[in-house]
Amino acid sequence: MTSNTRKLALLLPCLLSSLAFGQSSKATHKAELKAEKVTSKGHRFSVVSAHWPGTPIAMYWKSRDGTKMKSFTALENEAGTRGHHLLFATNAGMFTETNDPCGLYVEHGNKLRPLVKRTSGAGNFFIQPNGVFLLTQTGAHVVTTAAVATYDRKILYATQSGPMLVTDGVINSHFTDGSSNLNIRSGVGTDGKGNVFFAISEDLVNFYDFALLFRDALHCSNALYLDGAISMMYCPQIGLTDAGGNFGAMIGIEE
Repeated sequence: MTSNTRKLALLLPCLLSSLAFGQSSKATHKAELKAEKVTSKGHRFSVVSAHWPGTPIAMYWKSRDGTKMKSFTALENEAGTRGHHLLFATNAGMFTETNDPCGLYVEHGNKLRPLVKRTSGAGNFFIQPNGVFLLTQTGAHVVTTAAVATYDRKILYATQSGPMLVTDGVINSHFTDGSSNLNIRSGVGTDGKGNVFFAISEDLVNFYDFALLFRDALHCSNALYLDGAISMMYCPQIGLTDAGGNFGAMIGIEE
């Protein structure tokens, strides 16, 4: 045996051990999220937060066979086909009667629905400014619809909804403190540090108090309303186990 052959024989077990360790570490990677109950202005909220990039936040609309999933049960089943487990899910903004996203929808970098730039129309979607929750390779953002063009070619995932709850730390001027317009409400906010917060009210709340949750309790500089009475959240970590729903797109975190 030559000197070089002996060196290779000694190094080979170390190289194989290192490779096996690397594969094992990747396989045991776990998504990290924080789930808690938060009280703000006398209202109770379920809040799930995660950091992006890092935790695999994604958006889902159709299964591999092109069927619209619509429910958390279908989303969990689809995750299972990939050998994954669903940790968290919520509806990803407003949708049509045929379970299609109302506005911009991007999944895996593919624009599946166009941005709606119209500023007038019926319903909460058109209360101005409306906005988009989007993910790029480097950050998570909630931005007004007018600002989406800044990120257009970098978007991995996006969902459009409205209205914006908070924009650059300022509560939407259309909201009134003490309003009697009460409903179950869900939304998403970002704090500019890569942290994403998903929240749903556990009791009826107005837009103003919901915006206060994001700005003052969660310290989000920007937040977007997702939807109202039909909204749901799935997160067994804090006892949210209802796997139903009849949605358009959904936001989820898989492990």
